[in-house]
Parts: sequence; C-alpha cells; structure tokens
Amino acid sequence: MAQSDETGRVVKWVGIAVTRFEAVLRKRKSEAIVRREHEAGRQFCFSVAPGESSSYFNEQQVVDELYRVLSISSDEIECILHLDARPATLRRKTPRVRVRGSAEKLREWNARKVVVDPLGNLLPARD
Repeated sequence: MAQSDETGRVVKWVGIAVTRFEAVLRKRKSEAIVRREHEAGRQFCFSVAPGESSSYFNEQQVVDELYRVLSISSDEIECILHLDARPATLRRKTPRVRVRGSAEKLREWNARKVVVDPLGNLLPARD
C-alpha cells in the first residue's frame, strides 16, 4: 500500500504480508484475502504472489526487466528472470534477485505488476 503526505504525493510503500494460514482463515470467514481498502492517507497499489510477474521500469518508463516471483517473506521478495524456464532443481544454482525491504525497494525500482498474455504482450495487471 502507498502512504501519501498532506498533498497526496506518494512518499512510501508499505508491504503487508499475509501468511497462508491467515489467508485460509480469511477464506473460511468469507473475507477478502487481499484487502484493498485502507485508512485515509493510504491506498492499495498491487498484490504480489509467487508465480506472478512484475516488471521494473527505468526513468524513461521503458521496461528494464521482467521477473517472476518465486517466494515472499515479510521482508524479502525473491525473483528470477522470466526467461528462466529450467526446473527448480537446476535453477537453485542460479543467482536470484532478492528484494530486501520489499515494498519500499519496489517503489524505488518503479515496479509494476503485469500480466503476460498468450501472445507475449505485457499488460498492466488490474488488481
């Protein structure tokens, strides 16, 4: 979620990790697993889950890299380049991108969640 100042300018992203256990509890209670409504001064940016794609843009708003999310913890997101289609046993030896301080680092990298359609086009994820 994004925190805004008095003028409405986004000053910081804050990540809220939801464990599988908590997600199951929310599902049983018929609650939304991803909460999109927050208090004033905060707004939902996007959700991130293993297997999803995210892109990182440079200053000219051109896609620098496209990554697939492998795992998420409360303070780290582990990604791998989208081109790497090797099995997990072979991929373990490959250097991965680890985003520490997850949400704020994603804001600094101008990250966006994207969907890759069957033709290979990048589309913004609408979640």
